[in-house]
Formats: sequence, structure tokens, C-alpha cells
Amino acid sequence: MALKAIEHEIDAHLERVESAEDWQERIDGRAAEFRKDTKKIREAESWVSGTLSGDYYTQVSLALYALHRLGLTPGVTRALEGLAKVQARAIDGELSKMAEASLREEEERIATDAAEARMERAA
Repeated sequence: MALKAIEHEIDAHLERVESAEDWQERIDGRAAEFRKDTKKIREAESWVSGTLSGDYYTQVSLALYALHRLGLTPGVTRALEGLAKVQARAIDGELSKMAEASLREEEERIATDAAEARMERAA
């Protein structure tokens, strides 16, 4: 009997893990769509803007200054690539949050529509 209970707990746990993995795949898919949408990218950037450290923004200014004064040297290129990586990670994180919110809103709308349809049929 105890073995059956353990098997049931394991099955339930695996279902939760699979459900979480499916949910994350949906978020990742929606975020990938958002990365192709310039309006979504701009929205994400507006949420990220000003949230990185002061040192980051100082490094951006110095890299742009060096680009203007020195041109596109290997050192300037490395600095810009490093800064771009940080910025992209921040924007991608925000796009992922936006994707999750979008999916949650979609699910809520579907659930509301289904509830309204059931109420109409019952009336």
C-alpha cells in the first residue's frame, strides 16, 4: 500500500514538472515572437531603461566616446560587444516577462469566455 502512495506521489510530481516545462516552452515561444516585433522590443527597452547600474551607463558613454575618437578599433569593438550583451540579456528578460504576462492574460480571457458560454447555455 505504501508503495502505491509513493508511485502516486512520483506520478503527480512528474506531471507538475512536465506542466512547468510545457509552460516555459510556451513562454519561450512567445518571447521568440516578441523578439521579432520592433514594438515589443521598444516596449521591453522602455521597461529596462535606467534599471542597469550607473557603472554600466558610464561604460556605455565611454565606449561611445572611444568609438567617436578612435573609430572601430578591436578594443572599442570588444567593449561595445560586452555592453550589447548586457543590454540584450536585460531586454530578453523583459520580453520573457511580457510573454508570460501575455499568455496569462490569454488564458484568463479563454477561461472567462468559457465560463460565460456555460452560463449562457445554462440560462
